[in-house]
Amino acid sequence: MRFFAELFKPAWKSTNEAKALKAVKKLTDQTKLARAAKEAQIYTVRIEAAKKLNSQTVLADITKNDESCKVREAVVERLTDQNTLEDIAKNDGAENVRVAAARKLIDQIEDWHARVEAIKRLTDQNVLVAIAKNGKTLNECTAAVERLTDQNALAYFVKEDRWTDLPSTALERLTDQNLLLDIAKNHKHGMIRVHATEKLTDQKLAQNIYADIVKHERNKYAREEAAIKLNDQNLLAYVAENDKDEFNRIETAEKLTDQNLAQKVYADVAKRSTYKTAIERAVAKLTDQRGLADVARYGIHKEARVYAADKLTDPDMLAELQKSDEGREVIREVERRRVSAGTVRVFN
Repeated sequence: MRFFAELFKPAWKSTNEAKALKAVKKLTDQTKLARAAKEAQIYTVRIEAAKKLNSQTVLADITKNDESCKVREAVVERLTDQNTLEDIAKNDGAENVRVAAARKLIDQIEDWHARVEAIKRLTDQNVLVAIAKNGKTLNECTAAVERLTDQNALAYFVKEDRWTDLPSTALERLTDQNLLLDIAKNHKHGMIRVHATEKLTDQKLAQNIYADIVKHERNKYAREEAAIKLNDQNLLAYVAENDKDEFNRIETAEKLTDQNLAQKVYADVAKRSTYKTAIERAVAKLTDQRGLADVARYGIHKEARVYAADKLTDPDMLAELQKSDEGREVIREVERRRVSAGTVRVFN
């Protein structure tokens, strides 16, 4: 009996893959194709038969019952029913099938608002990762990332810069301290480093990273933001004395409790700077008469010398300044400006 069963069984049931595939390719009858898609012993044969099926009902049945995830994944590409695809995306036991269903579900929705809403209903982390990696628009990728809770996946998207705004979106949801620390120390974008550091619970460590950003980061805005976040007095002192950015030096000096050091920093910036705005800010903060006298005599920029001389009130230091031709010229310029502005002349 077994011999006769083998003799009369359909060729597509053969365990010889080439023979079975050849038989399926000849089939056109939908009923026979449905049987082949469900009953063929070799999964590639079932896939080939499914490719020729028209019935969404039969295809949906295969996705629910075929033991091979490769078959289910292939059949998903033939499905169009939104409810069926959503069910598969949420509940299939194989990641590749869930991802394929989710991708098909999203791709066939023409309106981008509707695509985003469909993504927002997903919860499977692997599916969301796949969409975030392969989404066609920033809106799709963002919607997927906003549904992620997997910390490693979020860290991946913080480092991935396919879309400009996606790293910041992922960072907002990242809470793992080890991952945040790695990003704060090593991310290639300064502002991401700053924002990751803001989320660290170890404040001493955070202060060291802010200092590192101020010292070494190329991005001016990142350096400025990190300088604002600094509050450790030793680190503030180091930055105020040594940073290359004059504005950072002034801003960190403003936060120093050691006012003598702060005055030295203001004087040094005013004396060395060639930028009028930096000079104005530094001299405005400078009250130490010795520091003002030093800037008035040795400032690189003429405006620094004039601004400093204008604030000098110590008679001995004013007298010392008038001993040199350069000093007398500075005082004359201050007097000229005071007369022009209608202010009281104080130099004699």
